[in-house]
Amino acid sequence: MNKFLITTFFAVLALGLIVFNQPGANAVEAADKEKDYIVLTEDLARLKQDFNDHQGQLRLLFLVGPTCGGCLADMVDIQEEFLRDMQSDPRVQTFVVHVPALRAQEKDVPPAIELMNGPRITHYWDEVGRSGLEFKKAMGVDKYAWDVFLIYGADTTWQPASTPPGPAFWQGDFPDKKLVEKVFAQEVRKRLANITTLVNITANEKRKVSANGDGSL
Repeated sequence: MNKFLITTFFAVLALGLIVFNQPGANAVEAADKEKDYIVLTEDLARLKQDFNDHQGQLRLLFLVGPTCGGCLADMVDIQEEFLRDMQSDPRVQTFVVHVPALRAQEKDVPPAIELMNGPRITHYWDEVGRSGLEFKKAMGVDKYAWDVFLIYGADTTWQPASTPPGPAFWQGDFPDKKLVEKVFAQEVRKRLANITTLVNITANEKRKVSANGDGSL
């Protein structure tokens, strides 16, 4: 084999190794999987998918700022008032969307997650803040939606290519809708009592709900 062929061979081999080791889509997806939250695209596709995947359950959806003192305090109060105790209840699923209000950045999300976490809580980072605009329409308010806490019934669907559905109940940083944790908790429990048939739980959990009769586990 002449010198030209040998040189060409190793050049091609080196190029192949460089390309092979470049961080591609799989590497990016693997990195995302290591996070404790999901980074949303501007179309909010993953949030919409997760919301619809949990149809049949009571869904709580919170829009918060990870650097907003009031939001963080509200998260702690809700966690302490009832949400921590509901982490073993398959009838409840919680989505927490962090928006870039007050110049918040992605690095601010992990500390905020520590204030509200559990196996039935999913956190998201909305870097462009699209969710606040979309839920503003859904809630029928005249300002950007954040520091708000929404309840969705088990039968609600987020239709394709549409704004989010209107919530069954909500409270937040609005003069006539201020969050009162005990009232919010009462609304959650009242709606849970009506959920006795669940779509996304195990057969054993379904038997527990049926046996208790009052919708509790």
